[in-house]
Amino acid sequence: AASRSELLRRPIDYVRWNRELVKRVVKNSVPTTVNEMMWSGGMSAYNAAYGRISVMACAAAQTADIVTHIFTKTIYSVGDAALILVGEQLGKGETERAYAAAKKLLRLNVLLGVCAGAALIAVSRFASGMFGFSGESASYLFALLCVYGLFLPLKVYNVSIITGILRAGGDVRFAMTAEVSAIWLVSVPLVFVSALLLGLPVYVVALFAQAEDLVKAVVLTRRFRSKKWANNKVKGIEL
Repeated sequence: AASRSELLRRPIDYVRWNRELVKRVVKNSVPTTVNEMMWSGGMSAYNAAYGRISVMACAAAQTADIVTHIFTKTIYSVGDAALILVGEQLGKGETERAYAAAKKLLRLNVLLGVCAGAALIAVSRFASGMFGFSGESASYLFALLCVYGLFLPLKVYNVSIITGILRAGGDVRFAMTAEVSAIWLVSVPLVFVSALLLGLPVYVVALFAQAEDLVKAVVLTRRFRSKKWANNKVKGIEL
């Protein structure tokens, strides 16, 4: 007899509620949602500080973000794939295999981040002409892209741990605390002090903004090596 897919059961299975499953989903989704909201707010705060420097500085920062995103979107997709692969091993109860897979995927993503960062720096000289920048604004854009390219491997490293590893193990509260604290307690104050009080150029202010990734890298590395994130979040659930 032909085997039936586990996904193709009775129609009632598509609409019935599993209280324990819903509870666990909500428990994991709320910190993740707060994390993303606070991250977005932090990015908006950076842009607000850049806008207070000058119109040219703000335009250069916005353009640098657009160019950088071209080089990072594919890499972040690899982080999403890590979430699935690591989560699958954790769901099977294979903690050590999940940790080994996470290490390999983390190395791959960092290597891609190094390549993307180098490529970003390589095109930084040509980006100003593509967007019609000249003079001081072109210098701003070039410097910003160099800063972003230099720190891109570190940023990819942090994103990979948060989205692809910690969330796979349901360690969302720690991920949220680490990211939100680094942004709002470290980088946002540094950015506003350097922009509004010290009046530093936008590329120097952007350099201070990268402090969040330095802090996160230290905290997240310790968490990753501790294996406290490696939890089976579907254990005991009967569908």
